[in-house]
Amino acid sequence: MGMGRPPEARPLLEHFVLLSSNAPPEVHDIFSQKNLRQALMDASSRRLPALARVRLELDGVPQDDIAQILTHSPLTGKVGVIFHQPTMQKEAWEYTPPAAVIAFDVRGPGKIITFHYNPRAITPWDLDDRGTEEPCVVRINLREGFIPRSIRQEQMAIRGTPIPLPKFEIFSMADLAGFVHRTGVVPFRFTMLVYTSKTRYSYDVDLINNILVRDPRSGRLPVTSRVQRSARVFHGLDRFVARREIPPIPSKILEILFESNELHPAEVSSALGISQELAIASLSTLVDRTLASYNKASNTYRPLPRAFLTAAEADMEAQEESEARKKAEAPSEEASESEPEPPEEIASPSPPPAVSEVPEVSVPLSPVPGPSPEPGSASPLPPAPSPAPPGQEASPTGSFPTVATDIANAGGTGARQEVQKLLEMLEARPTCPGCGREMDASDLEILCPECRREMQGMAH
Repeated sequence: MGMGRPPEARPLLEHFVLLSSNAPPEVHDIFSQKNLRQALMDASSRRLPALARVRLELDGVPQDDIAQILTHSPLTGKVGVIFHQPTMQKEAWEYTPPAAVIAFDVRGPGKIITFHYNPRAITPWDLDDRGTEEPCVVRINLREGFIPRSIRQEQMAIRGTPIPLPKFEIFSMADLAGFVHRTGVVPFRFTMLVYTSKTRYSYDVDLINNILVRDPRSGRLPVTSRVQRSARVFHGLDRFVARREIPPIPSKILEILFESNELHPAEVSSALGISQELAIASLSTLVDRTLASYNKASNTYRPLPRAFLTAAEADMEAQEESEARKKAEAPSEEASESEPEPPEEIASPSPPPAVSEVPEVSVPLSPVPGPSPEPGSASPLPPAPSPAPPGQEASPTGSFPTVATDIANAGGTGARQEVQKLLEMLEARPTCPGCGREMDASDLEILCPECRREMQGMAH
């Protein structure tokens, strides 16, 4: 095992390497391939605070990881995301709505099974709750990943030449598959955005280790300060965040502020584990961009939810809020007589397109910006328990759906042979990707000493 990875981790590497092979060869050269190997090893070795294990299925067939799903082109069918072996810590689920499973068509429409959980109660879990099924629309915000980048492009970046980035947005799963097949971008972590008729649920998934990541606010920021907004308003925020128009830390703070009426810089600092000076600077960036407002008297910041909506969306939101207020002020007798009819379609904000062609994007030339460091992510957590045997129930609120046993990977296909050749090429020939010179096997650097000196000279 030349890469130092255990045998069970090898299929994981193969799937992600296969995704990167979609990039043009002149972009994903030996330099880029070795960077991908290192990025995969770093991502797989990190220990993020986990809420639950994640199992994936495509049309009922278990999948090793999301990369195995995205290798299908075009991607069709139904995806199942199963959360199992959840943590029982009371505060862990304060900002993540507990769910057993999310099943959806790759175009977006689907259903989610959620459990009643009241973080303000002494006993937050309803142990008799068997789960509530809600219709939903699922979208994906790619948070962290790898973009192929050749040695030549690396040298261009050092000289200060602007390197174009691919166009990111909130994708359906089918669109995400099309995106990675056009660009060779390899996703490591994404947020699953689940829009229902009332609001939006958010699930942060580490795709390398198949875990549901704990929200950094849990146990740090009082849940009493949380504000729930409509699916339409959340959709406006998600569109903006996915475009990466502001740096990662202000972007994360914007999402936290968005679910509050107001926040003090000290609360933001505590929630994200950053200095108060950095929190203030990031909040000031949001004010300068007219995404938040500042109250000097109380030294607090407030979100501006309507800033993310189009004029038509803002009018629809105002009309629905007015109708909701009138309904709330109506006599209780009338309210009890008229029960709302179940929605025929998901009232997600500016409903995302069902199936849309992914727009052409420029060739990816630099790494996908990762999220701000999670509190506690630097210190290893206790290892999660091994997966429960097939058919075993594991849930604090009832039985999670039974998950089929893992299936053996089919071998002997042309794609797997191609991946195997690529892996062998990465593990052999200790030569410099910049000039082709033979390198000392003990040299852990990617480039030879001569190329390193040349690049250092370019930087000055």
